[in-house]
Amino acid sequence: AVVAAGVCALAIGTDTGGSIRIPAAYCGIAGLKPTYRLVPEDGVFPLAPSCDHAGPLAATAAGCAALLRVIAGLPAAPAESPAAPAVGVLTAQLADPSVTAEVGGALRAGLSQLAAAGWQLYEISQPWLDDLLRWERVLSVIVAAEAWQVHSGRDTSRYAAGTRALLEFGREVTPAQYAAARAEQAELAAAVE
Repeated sequence: AVVAAGVCALAIGTDTGGSIRIPAAYCGIAGLKPTYRLVPEDGVFPLAPSCDHAGPLAATAAGCAALLRVIAGLPAAPAESPAAPAVGVLTAQLADPSVTAEVGGALRAGLSQLAAAGWQLYEISQPWLDDLLRWERVLSVIVAAEAWQVHSGRDTSRYAAGTRALLEFGREVTPAQYAAARAEQAELAAAVE
């Protein structure tokens, strides 16, 4: 919100399940959940340590890229990119009934603009994309169980109702359920790689 209001140009946030990307979208700015552990999390209060990320927020994608290079300790961007930028498109997800007509139209318009600007668009279609609900359940178990471990000794009475519900779910996750979810998480990571 402070970046969108012009109070500051750049900010750093944390994201486990959308806490950089969703507020950035709501505020009309750019936000990025980087590759896992690309950005050090020293001093960050964890929610679910194996799923938490720290990342940049900025008014533009270029601002996010510049801040990411600094906070991740990456080298400066090259002056010129040797190849046209490319973006993978999850075409099947654009046809998902949960994507409203307005959102689908905006995404298609954005993709058209990228193509017109010389970006290479390519379709991403993988078998693991057909079972996104399974992966959502797996990650829910992991996040909830780890969040319960982190917060179990705290006074959660002033936490938001949704957070308390997540912690309550995490309290019920058995060690066997958690181990099975971590094994499935490794399976998903290997499939994505």
